Amino acid sequence: MGLPVCMKNSFEAGELLVGLGDSFTSAGDAGGLSKSYPIIAGGLLNWQARNFAKGGAKMSQIPAQLAAAASSLSNATHVVFTIGGNDLGVADSLIQIILKNNFTAVIQKATNLKPRLVSTYKLIQAAVRPQTKIYAVPYVDFISVGNKIPNEADCHRMMDVLTSTIQDAAAEAKIGFIGAVKLAFLGHEMFSADPYVDSFLSQKNAAHPNAKGYAKIGQVCDDDDCSQNIGSTISQRSSTQQEYNSRHHLTGTRFSDSKLLYFAAVTTIPSPEQFSPVDYKGQNLFEDFDMNYTPTMFLCKLVRRLYTTEEIEERVVHDDRMTAIKKAVRIAYYPDEQVKFNLFWGTEAHLSLQGQRRAQKSRTRKRERVNGNHLDNHPIENNNI
Repeated sequence: MGLPVCMKNSFEAGELLVGLGDSFTSAGDAGGLSKSYPIIAGGLLNWQARNFAKGGAKMSQIPAQLAAAASSLSNATHVVFTIGGNDLGVADSLIQIILKNNFTAVIQKATNLKPRLVSTYKLIQAAVRPQTKIYAVPYVDFISVGNKIPNEADCHRMMDVLTSTIQDAAAEAKIGFIGAVKLAFLGHEMFSADPYVDSFLSQKNAAHPNAKGYAKIGQVCDDDDCSQNIGSTISQRSSTQQEYNSRHHLTGTRFSDSKLLYFAAVTTIPSPEQFSPVDYKGQNLFEDFDMNYTPTMFLCKLVRRLYTTEEIEERVVHDDRMTAIKKAVRIAYYPDEQVKFNLFWGTEAHLSLQGQRRAQKSRTRKRERVNGNHLDNHPIENNNI
């Protein structure tokens, strides 16, 4: 039948919460263990909390974490963990889907994780007391909404399959599952106005929750009403497709008029003098290059330089001008990182061009309104001759 999924409703005060897993549990480069969701949840619950998770950990490294945590596990009342993402390669898998439309192979790899997940969960069970409550925590679906990246729907489907695989493994191992975490970032996905996750191109924390995101996950683990949100047992779960459809309905409405933030890749940029010139009809595109430009700022500057206002409003045509722009951006920011450049071009550059088009249309409408008011205030006199 499974165990209750809400930690807070099931226990008295004085518990010890122990965290295990990978960077999703350890909070990695978003602030370290003090910002991690087990520590956040422990603080909210007024429980002791200790976290032994390690960034980059795979399932094969859980035994080492169990050994390091042995003294704490002997007294633990709760164990929470997230593991399996590095075995799948979540970020690389998403890149495969975004850039290569390689959905089928990625999904097969995700579903193949289940036997190893079950074995890992049973190792954790064997390392704690029989009464200790163990909870598998899924990865948050942080993917953008509103068709902001190529193959966005398939990226969500991949996260659905990964969540279902983790949930099914938890059910087979007869441990708890805090499923509400998967949708914890509704309204705060990547490329939203207030994202709880860093960009694919963040140098230190790519495709991982930021401090706000980990705090939110901790709050979900503490949520008094979580049993109402995801069902009272792990066997009572909603359809993945219904969840997916609901998610897109909610977030699509919420973001229809929101302002987007475009994340710049953090990278080492050489001096402009070191760039090989990129010429377009006698113009060197690195002329007036500013070292403070982000990739999207440089992209927008070049688009305004080579395209007319009308062309930007209609939609920028990918012709020889855009070929030259792409070359300049790649040389400036990704000279030896073709995959990273392709990811930038398929995500943040795509969003930037959409935003530039909307901004230009808005400026044009504003200018037309101002000109219209000017004519209303100064009507042309009708002089009869």
